Amino acid sequence: MKAIYRREIRKLYNPLKEKIGVTKSSVFLKLLISRKNKIRDFVSSAGITSSLIDKRLCKELEEKGFIVKHPNDFHIYCLTASGLWNYEKSRENIDLESLLKEFDSEYFSTTTNPISDTGKIILFSLLCNRNFSKKCAITMESDHINSHYNIVWLNFTILAKDILLKAKIISGKKKYAFETNNNKTYLMQRDNNLVEQTNGIYQRLGKVHFLNVTDKQRNISVRKLRALIKLIITENFESVEQIQIIKNAIKTFARIQRHKISPDQSYLDIKSTRSIINIFDEEYL
Repeated sequence: MKAIYRREIRKLYNPLKEKIGVTKSSVFLKLLISRKNKIRDFVSSAGITSSLIDKRLCKELEEKGFIVKHPNDFHIYCLTASGLWNYEKSRENIDLESLLKEFDSEYFSTTTNPISDTGKIILFSLLCNRNFSKKCAITMESDHINSHYNIVWLNFTILAKDILLKAKIISGKKKYAFETNNNKTYLMQRDNNLVEQTNGIYQRLGKVHFLNVTDKQRNISVRKLRALIKLIITENFESVEQIQIIKNAIKTFARIQRHKISPDQSYLDIKSTRSIINIFDEEYL
């Protein structure tokens, strides 16, 4: 980019940089991971009047696609993506390699943040209740806080939480607010990253929640169930007692509790129970 172009672009760049709060890093990369409406707000509010731009260069900058007139005020000019890219590139703030790295980090990374304790409670409650397919799922159909379905499922998740606490899988120092709120709105919709964090094992299709741990024949997948258990239990057990607490819950919870919320008998048979326990034993015994 020519020095005379940089001089004029800087008049738009500096206000944009200030509004975004960037000091040394790239404005382009910062905008890249921002929401669409945020980008529009940042760029529009950083526009300047045409009188502040050199009249001899204004037309050239517009023709090159470096600046554009504000859609609601033709006296205001805003910076374009091309103008921003070329300006930062000329100042060595950005290059193709750094752009690709940012794309990889934001959109193609295979690593995610650790699953929260709330996320573990969601996963463990579905595991214990053996909600292993769309046909055997938790459905949040009622918006009524005191509906029987919501109350029963809330009690299930509290039981699951207590089991995880007893086995020292989650922290006992924090309060779990869902215990005093409608479970439908306060727990199952809390953890928006859970589908990604579990690589699709946890499924939330509208109001339907289940664990995708079976194959096309609806048989339990050893690989998927093992991966699920390892997502919940992220540290080594310190005692046999901890192992037994989790094992007993996985073995008996659904067979004792599920009838309170659904007549469905899927995965409650002895074969399914044995399969689940074998996977757990192979990992921890």
